[in-house]
Amino acid sequence: VCINPSEFDCNPLDGGVVLNGLYCYREELSWDTIAINKNSLDKLQFNHEENNLRFEFAATNSFLPENSLFTYKLEGFDKTWSTPSHLRIATYTNLPPGNYKFMVTLAGNTYKDKKSFDFIEFSVQSSFWSRWYVWLILAILFVSLLVVGISHYLTRINRLKSVKLERERKFSQLQFKALRSQLE
Repeated sequence: VCINPSEFDCNPLDGGVVLNGLYCYREELSWDTIAINKNSLDKLQFNHEENNLRFEFAATNSFLPENSLFTYKLEGFDKTWSTPSHLRIATYTNLPPGNYKFMVTLAGNTYKDKKSFDFIEFSVQSSFWSRWYVWLILAILFVSLLVVGISHYLTRINRLKSVKLERERKFSQLQFKALRSQLE
């Protein structure tokens, strides 16, 4: 048996990459939950306070995995892919509300094989007070309070005017009676 090494393609970029850890505020998420969400149409959802995430990933190739260079991108946040690095961790802090897709691959990969990269889709929900209908309710309440306040103010001014007019009328009547009694 004769083996010719040139017949074998031992490109260290071949192989795949896999997400093997997801942390939210240093707390690891269960991979059962993540696997279910990756294989279904539902996205993984985080509330507005769970917006600090750390992704861990690893190469699946058997040819010097410690020399693998990774590049990643958080679609919906990053504009470009990260600079290739040996680090197997990507951290994102203070993510704004929105839909995201974290993708990781080996640097220089051509995406010919679906196993050559891994991804997970998720969303960060907005806080209830930042939703449009909450602002609408607050605006309606503000306008209502403003209308009630102005109405109360105008009513009080009208009452004070009518009290003043009533006093002036009574004073005029008293003056008239006094003058009449002097003339008699």
